[in-house]
Amino acid sequence: EQSYRFEKKVKTKQNVISSYEHFVLYANSFVGTFHIGAVEFNYFTEQELKLLHFFCEKIGFLIEMSLNFTSVINKEMRMKKTFSRFVPEEIIDNILGYEGEAKQLVGEKRMVAVVIVDIRDFTAISEINTPENVVSFLNLYFTHMVEIIKKNGGAVDKFMGDSILALFGATTSYEDNAQRAVRTALEMQEVIHTIDTSLLIFPENHELKIGIGIHQGNVVVGNIGCQEKIDYTVIGDSVNLASRLESLTKQYGAPIIISDAIKEELDQTFSTRHLDIVRVKGKSIPVSIYRVMQKEDAYSTEFQETITKAMELYILGAWNLAYNYFTKALDIMPQDKATMVLQNRCKSFASQPPINWDGAITLLNK
Repeated sequence: EQSYRFEKKVKTKQNVISSYEHFVLYANSFVGTFHIGAVEFNYFTEQELKLLHFFCEKIGFLIEMSLNFTSVINKEMRMKKTFSRFVPEEIIDNILGYEGEAKQLVGEKRMVAVVIVDIRDFTAISEINTPENVVSFLNLYFTHMVEIIKKNGGAVDKFMGDSILALFGATTSYEDNAQRAVRTALEMQEVIHTIDTSLLIFPENHELKIGIGIHQGNVVVGNIGCQEKIDYTVIGDSVNLASRLESLTKQYGAPIIISDAIKEELDQTFSTRHLDIVRVKGKSIPVSIYRVMQKEDAYSTEFQETITKAMELYILGAWNLAYNYFTKALDIMPQDKATMVLQNRCKSFASQPPINWDGAITLLNK
């Protein structure tokens, strides 16, 4: 078609192609043709034809290399787009940029903010819904959650049923990993109420809620598995603690629970409340846990002062005085579940004090 347009163009100038040659281009996986013409008779000399023939012998391989390079680039782009749904893009870039065998990405220790997100009572919800509707909802839910995680600079490590393990600092680290993790959790709590749940049937008095646990600490990051199956993931106590904190959200009635390691990294745009000091199952070192919220959603000054005094007395073991302050706090916020938990504990400890009290409650369940 291009040759036809060229010929038509020169004909409009009252010229026609009078000299014409063509050559076949060969390569290992490529065959093509090269055409050249001129308006003068006998334009191409024998020497010029030899040069053109030599040129065409080489150009076939160059075209083949160009086509192969374009094909490889397109394949890499498709692979990156596909696997970025499951693996952080930084890891894909690392693998694609490594010559020879795939790089093993051996484990290395890093300071990471770990976020565990779980749908409350999802087992009960799943039992009364069809598998197809459950899967469709989860895909929609994960899409919303992952968008928030990526927007704040985090990476999804894995999906575990209806749970999400997200990391801040594993692939790309920032100075404010902890704040990014908390900001992500708060945005998730805002978005959860906008997700379409029309496909699901909920048990009586149930609605879509999520619990989020966040902790920051050292983890080992790298490829973990065997020759047949390898995952780029993290392992360590910090992951386990974040999971324990998430499981406490329901017990304390707090949508998000963070550790003291996270609290120490937050600026004044966030408000926190000391919930308890716990010694999780399998650990001997106690951890202070906090509820976190946006500054504008903070508790009233009266409640904060009252609950702070109650916590101080509780940690000292002054059960009766602490009980009175927790009662006063409930007068201000009657439905506060965390206050109820500690008020009942003070009442129990006043009649039967714990041995070797150090301010921390030992949790027997995971």
